[in-house]
Amino acid sequence: MKENLKNLNEKALKEYNLGNLEIAKSLFEKIISIDEESYQTMYNLGIIHFNYEEYSDAEKYLVSAHRLNQSEKYFSSVVDIYLIQNFIKEAENFINKNKKNYKKNIIDKVESKVLRQTKLMKLVEAYNSVDNKNITEKIILFENYVDNYKKDPIGWKLLGSMHLKLAENNENSYDIEKNIDAFERSYKLNDKDIDVILALGSLYHQKKEYEKGLGLYSVSKKYYPNEASLYFNSANMYVTLNELDNAKKELHKALEISPNTYNYLQNLAKVYKDLNDNKNSYILYERMIKLEPEKAVGYRGLGAINLIFGNLKEAQDLIEKSLELEPGNVDASQNLSICNFRMGKNDKGMQLMKKHAGVISFTTDKNEGSFEIKE
Repeated sequence: MKENLKNLNEKALKEYNLGNLEIAKSLFEKIISIDEESYQTMYNLGIIHFNYEEYSDAEKYLVSAHRLNQSEKYFSSVVDIYLIQNFIKEAENFINKNKKNYKKNIIDKVESKVLRQTKLMKLVEAYNSVDNKNITEKIILFENYVDNYKKDPIGWKLLGSMHLKLAENNENSYDIEKNIDAFERSYKLNDKDIDVILALGSLYHQKKEYEKGLGLYSVSKKYYPNEASLYFNSANMYVTLNELDNAKKELHKALEISPNTYNYLQNLAKVYKDLNDNKNSYILYERMIKLEPEKAVGYRGLGAINLIFGNLKEAQDLIEKSLELEPGNVDASQNLSICNFRMGKNDKGMQLMKKHAGVISFTTDKNEGSFEIKE
């Protein structure tokens, strides 16, 4: 039996080191079913569940490993799993219960982790309580925190998010360089936080640092191959660079992942139109109308394509429908005036022309670094 357990353990560790976590987990579970006292296996299962962010299961195995073997590593791992779940009281109780078993430097180390997590939770509370009147005042709290905990990615992320709040509130004190610096520091400490990646990419876009932004998205796609926002935001950057074929490829990938996302369809329809592929643009606007018939954009876009095709009555009906849903839209009114001119209704066309003027263009969404069509 010992030989069998040894072989199973070697196979499990090999699969784990190859990154085949499911196979490794299955093998470790088999070992536990044979030997319930295998603390190393308990620990390994805890780490696998931790990697899956299955913290409750990770806690069960890590606590069991420590019960069987009170090594410093297992002791620290239990404190860590409590803290990742923000179980401050549980961590404190666990430390106090086991304090006599470990040297002072080990206790000091885990207690400092608890103190940092406590301060971080208070910082999160402060972030959630911020309103437009006290952003500048509160940001000092976040700056002080990262001064003390320079290697905490969440602290830098929160500071970056506070800078974004300054931008949203049009504060004169907003500094995009400071905003980028905070998110870059967070990213360097944890390059897998998708919120930080998207925020940083958006800021690079605003700063016109397109190479950095596209590089960031390219690397992040390796970690998150099914994160549609990465492809969507890459496409928007390519649109800004007027690299429409690349934008088209990225939007198609985004839609493979999330086929019914309105903004993705919307931007791809606009890209096709700018590539003079009005047939595919037409198809996409039809999909948009079926997907969300209460939105004006689909009707407005399809009306514009029908106007290009010379289908004047269809164009008129669609544009008027868009104006019912979004009265006063200048672009729809302009297209409707052109439609009336071409239909020989010059008086009505002139009336609309005098009232409105506009163009079909992309507009920026600062929160996501996205661009949406505006007909």
